Amino acid sequence: MGAVNHIPPEREITQPNLMQLASQSAQTWANLMWMSGGNLNLGKCFFYAFTPSINYKSSTIRYDKILLDQGISITNPATGTDVTLQSLNPDDSQRTLGVILSPDGKGKLQLQTTLKKAKEFYSKFMNSSLSQKAKWVAISTVIEPAIIYSLVNSYFSKEEFTLIDSLMSQIKCVALGLNRHFPRALLHGPLLLGGLGVPPTLQKNAKDRLNYFLFNMRRPSTISQKFDISIVYTQIEIGTFEHFFSISYNEYGHLVFPSYCVQIWQEMEPQGIIIRPAEGLTWIPQPLCHQDKVLMDIVVTVYNKKGSACINRCRQYLQVILIIDLVIPHTNIIHPSYY
Repeated sequence: MGAVNHIPPEREITQPNLMQLASQSAQTWANLMWMSGGNLNLGKCFFYAFTPSINYKSSTIRYDKILLDQGISITNPATGTDVTLQSLNPDDSQRTLGVILSPDGKGKLQLQTTLKKAKEFYSKFMNSSLSQKAKWVAISTVIEPAIIYSLVNSYFSKEEFTLIDSLMSQIKCVALGLNRHFPRALLHGPLLLGGLGVPPTLQKNAKDRLNYFLFNMRRPSTISQKFDISIVYTQIEIGTFEHFFSISYNEYGHLVFPSYCVQIWQEMEPQGIIIRPAEGLTWIPQPLCHQDKVLMDIVVTVYNKKGSACINRCRQYLQVILIIDLVIPHTNIIHPSYY
């Protein structure tokens, strides 16, 4: 009789076992805190349990909360009482180390909080009696860093940041002794073309985001591992022989789902910045021969964005990248199943 691989029932990844392991890990952490002279504030502790699903029509990923039969409970080492932790929705953002984050990656609450902070800065700045020089120093050393800091790790669209960027531009105009409605094309325009060369806050945030990304990619860490996974996943989504950072977001960006790396790709293109990874450090599909042509390189030039996105989803389902992957060997006929 041949040997059969068997996973012991207590090691199977089921919902009850997963919750039991989570409770054990949480209890171990609480005990270690108590032994070292501290104690967890169990009233502030919480956890997330959710499952992702993809909406292909809107190109979004939805996260649904899992209804649990058994939650995570911790015994308070100080009192001996059992406390069941609260299970939060995946879009419920919580503050951590100065940044408000949620598992679904959306920075809506962080943007709202930052916008409120920007409005407070704006109100105080307009009524300030500081000199122009002192106002400019305040912007560069206090106000703008306070606005940008919490947004470097958050995902948001350019449109969502517009109001914050507008408030910061008005503050900069006042600091320069200009009317707050001074034309933005002149305020942010390059000196070579007669502008004042003052970078918009959105551009500075993109610069800090890129620096954060490069810093983590150059040193091994759990963050760099997550970036690596995200980069490879995006590369598979596009299915080209070129690294996606080196090609046009306007042409290929509609083929991928939003992510932190995709946002960096989107922000770099208007600035003319291109990232090229060192050879061998990241995965890129390789051609089988010189005559191979990438399917999506042809599709994006023939079909509109909606049509090419549909074809790309079919391509991913069929697990093909090249034109030659679609045809019957030694012929130019597309395989009937693929067709």
